[in-house]
Order: sequence, then structure tokens, then C-alpha cells
Amino acid sequence: MQRVARCLVQASEVLFVDATSNCDVQNHKLYFFATHSPAGGIPVGCIISSSQKVDVFNAGVEGLIEIMPIKISPAVILTDDDMGERNVLKKTWPHSTLLLCTFHVLKACWKWLKSTKNKIKQENVQDLYKLFRNILMSTTEKDLEMNKNIFSVSCNYPKFKEYVENMIVRIETWCLFHRRQYECRGADTNNYVEVMFRLFKEITLERINAFNLCQLADFVTTSFEFYIKQRILDVILDRLKKQKSKRYEIDEKDITAGQVVDMGKMQYAVVRNNVMLGVTKRNTGKICKHQAAIIKLFYIDSSVNVLSNETKRKLYFIATGKEANENLLEPLLVGNVKSIYNVAKTENERPPDHVCYEIYNQINSDPPVQLGIPSDQEVLEVKEKWKVFSEIILKNLDDDTASFYPAVKIFLANRNKFAQPSESLLSGLYTAFKYSGKFANYTLTYFIKTFAQYL
Repeated sequence: MQRVARCLVQASEVLFVDATSNCDVQNHKLYFFATHSPAGGIPVGCIISSSQKVDVFNAGVEGLIEIMPIKISPAVILTDDDMGERNVLKKTWPHSTLLLCTFHVLKACWKWLKSTKNKIKQENVQDLYKLFRNILMSTTEKDLEMNKNIFSVSCNYPKFKEYVENMIVRIETWCLFHRRQYECRGADTNNYVEVMFRLFKEITLERINAFNLCQLADFVTTSFEFYIKQRILDVILDRLKKQKSKRYEIDEKDITAGQVVDMGKMQYAVVRNNVMLGVTKRNTGKICKHQAAIIKLFYIDSSVNVLSNETKRKLYFIATGKEANENLLEPLLVGNVKSIYNVAKTENERPPDHVCYEIYNQINSDPPVQLGIPSDQEVLEVKEKWKVFSEIILKNLDDDTASFYPAVKIFLANRNKFAQPSESLLSGLYTAFKYSGKFANYTLTYFIKTFAQYL
């Protein structure tokens, strides 16, 4: 956790703070201080408390700050609506902006509407909730004023009007419109910490309470830290693709390098349907799919949650405490890939218009095959070779029926079973489909290598 505060720049941008309980028999309260990263939420610090008193939490925060290797000062702190907790955090980081988790704000509103003491009719609960939610989700000043007016006209419950008016007094802490000036990286809730609690209880504790405080502290500092380290390594080594947050994943079929125009001075534009879309920085710091495509296609090092090589090195150091080998984190099949960010050394220099790379697939002594868009002549040559290959298969089926008939029959059966979707058909062409059995050696790859001399 100490290396996270020292190495991860995200810790100085957004800090998520929340607490949970029911982790041990003595019901200690567990606070997690976390930040975001391409590997998901990563804990920056942890406090275990036996009391919910403000003085106890304040002492815990002061102790946490003392043992941190550097004094972080997050620009934004996201919490739930606990005034005692927020006052302590504001005292500790006076220059930070404290925002409320939108999920907890909406949850508190729903709980208030469902409470019988407030006397809200059941048929009106959802409509009133949507009116408040529209105010929270307003992203422009015009929408915000319009939703406020709609609420004033539509709400017939004075008590709920009073509740909303009290919330509007501090609207800058929970309305999305007022968050445009802060780089929250698209995070409006405390989900990073909530997921961390779920993982800690399900994976580390296995849904069983720890026996006492010592055991709980041991689980946090050993088992849970080991899990976080392994998850980071799995992500940076591409062992678990699903660990990457979907918000940063792009569809490579949707945006290609040919659609990206280098405007110079590290500025780019994406051409879609003959319309040029300028790629700019969003208000909250969250990247769009066009920006993610540019970072991925042109290998730009970036501080946002995209797994660039520089980010991989930092995460590797956080997980292991050691510097990564220069070639360890490089892709296996990509050669001579240059980072555009590293090319621009001075203000007068700018990166080249295109950073090109080639992927080679070399089998035995065959010349390397460059992947890309083939010409019409190359397509015709491949078609002719495929016809010759098919004729060879048919000829051997006639000459040696006993050997080739079972192999061809199983080959066609596997084709019908595994290659119905176009993606599976492509996979089959690359890997000769799935098959194991008596004639395992007679796969498509075997046929190609055997009859390559005739092609």
C-alpha cells in the first residue's frame, strides 16, 4: 500500500473512502482508502477501528498519514454522507474537494421516501424519486434549472420539498453538473471501494468472520495484499483480459488506424462517416473510445487508465517492489514499436505522422508474412492456391480412401460444430479447428505443410 501512494499518480487525483463492518466476531469497522488504476481499485491505506466516534477516526487518519512514505494531497475525495467522517477528511486535506457518492445520495432519498413516518403514498414514491434523480443527473446548467422547476411544480409533498431544498444547499457535492471542473475520471460513486469490500469478504474471508482483531489485521496485510498483487500482475501480463475495465476497452473493428488523422503537436482527429471528430479532453477527465483508440493504436503513454508500457512498469513495481525487466512487459509479436510520447523530446520536435509496426508470422523457414490489407492480385493468388489445395485433398481421398476418409469426415464435422459464426471460422482457419483423436496428426496444418511443395 505504501508503494501505491508513492508511485501511482492517480492517488493524488481521486481518493475513495468508505467503511464496512461484520468482518470479525468483535465487529470492528474497516476503512479503506483507495484509488483507481487500469487494474481496478487499489488500496492506498486501511484503518481498523473499534468505534465509530469521530475522535477515533481522526486518530486513525493521523496515524495513517504518519506512516505514508509521502504526504499525498488528493484533488478529489469521494465519500458517503457521513458528516463526522467528512469533517475529519476536510481537516486532514483542507485543499481537497469532498464530493458525495451519487449512489449513496440516491439510496438515502429512496429510503426517505419509503419511510412510513414521512407519509408518502406508495403510488407516488417512484415519480418523486425520478424528479430528484433528474436533478442529480443534470449535466448542463440549463437542464439543472429546468429539472428544478419541474420538481417545484410536480411535487405536492411539502415535507419532501423541504428535504430536497436542504440537499440543494450543498448541491455542488452531488450534482453531476458541478463535477465538470473536477477530474473524477468518470467515477461518480464509491464502487471501487465497494468492490474491494466484496472481494475482501468473499475471497479473503470466504464469508466467514475473523476470530479477533489480530486475525483481521493479518488477513488485510497478508492475504488481501497478496490477492491485490496477483491481480495487478495478471492484468499487466495480460493473463486476465476481463480485469480491464470495460470503460477503457475499445472495439478495434470500430476505429482503425486509417480513421485517425495526426494533426501535429500531439493532436489527433478521428474520421467517422466522412466527418472529422476532434478529440479533446473531457470535463471530468474520463476518456472516450476515440481517445482510447488513439492511445492504443499509436502507443501513446498516458496518465489515464490505459495500460501503456510506462503504467505497466509502475504497476509491476507496486506489486513486486522491483523494477521490471525492459523486455518483460513488451508484446511478444510486435517489433520496433515506438512510443509517440517518448519521441517528442523538445517543443520543436513533434512525433511522426504515423508510427507503423509490422506483425510477422514465421513458420519454419518460410518468409515472414506481413498482416495487412492485401491487394487484389494477392487475393487472386491465394484463391488459386486454395483451389489447388482442395484438389490435392480430393485426389488423396480417391487414392487412399481408407486413410483420408475418416480425417476429412471429422474435419467437416468439426467445421459444422465449431465454425458456424464468422469469428469461429476465422479461428479455425488460423488453428485448423479443434480436434483430437485417432487421426490427430492429419490436421489442416499437417496438410498444408505436407503439400506446401505443390502450392
